[in-house]
Parts: sequence; structure tokens; C-alpha cells
Amino acid sequence: MGSAVADTKTQVIFMLPTAHFKNINQELVPTLRKIIKQWNIEAIVAGQPLSLNLTATQSSKKQVNYINQIKKLGLPIYLENEMLTSKEAEHILAAQKLKTASYKKSVQAGDIDKVAAYLILESYLQKNGYLRSNS
Repeated sequence: MGSAVADTKTQVIFMLPTAHFKNINQELVPTLRKIIKQWNIEAIVAGQPLSLNLTATQSSKKQVNYINQIKKLGLPIYLENEMLTSKEAEHILAAQKLKTASYKKSVQAGDIDKVAAYLILESYLQKNGYLRSNS
């Protein structure tokens, strides 16, 4: 699971290490609790998997279970369209001119997930006026 946190006062988004779960149903909430405590999180933005025509996908349907688990944390939860963020993350990483072997290793290490989480959070914050647009 990729994750990122933002400090809207300083206009900075931080990518966090990718979390790998053996059993997401048991590990998701405790992992998020640690992040919330460490970073003093006030709300959660979750990527919402949608198809190109903005309808629910199989992943969207699975996500309902995870969102119900996250609700136990008692924080506001906002969904942000995550369409094509993994592809965009791949392009960003490729633009860094990583060698093929290093690139494949970084993908395994979860860099795509981290960058995608950053992009999802950035999109939500910009759309809702928390961040100034770079353009």
C-alpha cells in the first residue's frame, strides 16, 4: 500500500514507505493507526479505482471492505479518483532515467505505489484548495 501525508501549511507532501501486508484485513487498521499517530493525521484520502468511463471496477467493489475498516479509525475519509495514477507514476520514475535493472527493482520495492499515493493526495488537495497549483 502506497501512502503519503501532507502538511498544508507548508505546502509539502511526503511519500511514506510502501506497506506490504501478509493479511491486509488484519494489518490495515493497525498500520494506519501508527501513521495517524506519528504524523498527527486529521483526515484520510483514499484512491478510488474507477474505469475510464468513471464507473466502479472490481477493485472499487473490493475497496468498500477496506473503507469500512478505515472508518473504525474515526477520521473523515475522502475518496479521490486514482485512475491512471500508477501509469503516471511509472512515467515519472522512467523520466528519472533509471537503468532497466534498477527500474525493475524499484518497482518491486513499491516506488510506483508511493508515487501514485503522492499523486492522489496532491490531486485531492489541489481540487479542494489546500495546495496552490504549480501551473
